[in-house]
Amino acid sequence: MALVQQCVDAVDSVDTLDSTVAAGNLCLQRAGLANLIMVTVQYLANATTWGLASGAGSVRGRYEGIERAWAHQRSRKAGLIGGIGGGVLALGIVARVVAGVYVGRPFRHLIEEDEQAFARAYRARLFGVQLSSAAIGLGAGLLAYGVAHRKAYRTETSRAWQVGIMPSFETDPSRTRTESGIVVSGRF
Repeated sequence: MALVQQCVDAVDSVDTLDSTVAAGNLCLQRAGLANLIMVTVQYLANATTWGLASGAGSVRGRYEGIERAWAHQRSRKAGLIGGIGGGVLALGIVARVVAGVYVGRPFRHLIEEDEQAFARAYRARLFGVQLSSAAIGLGAGLLAYGVAHRKAYRTETSRAWQVGIMPSFETDPSRTRTESGIVVSGRF
């Protein structure tokens, strides 16, 4: 916003129309370059966050699914977690599209020469972009966690039963020449 104020001050300080146009063009070029750099860094950082969130959710979900299966614990509500993640992801994508549609909306305030309204609208748009990016990352992470947890838990539970590591109790009758009884054995 300081750059916008500098542009307004530069335009107000000149006397002739040619000087005003030159000052405005120079300022818009600086602002355009600064915004281009900022937008590029922002989108790269957000895309990296989305990838890391879904990767981390997948790894954590698989880990906890395996741990819970071999520890003989109930599975987490992976379907619910994945469903919530899918809903948050969809909400984030819709919000991102809406923020993209309104990308030029704050600049209409510059035509009306209302710098404060421009600053408010521009901050709101940037906040909306970042909030939608956070929702996309959160939704992708939760969705990946739920899917990976469910798959790992099912696979490892069946594997644990096949290997025979799950607790089992057996009773067998026992008889010798002098004694008889029941033998209880089990695996833990």
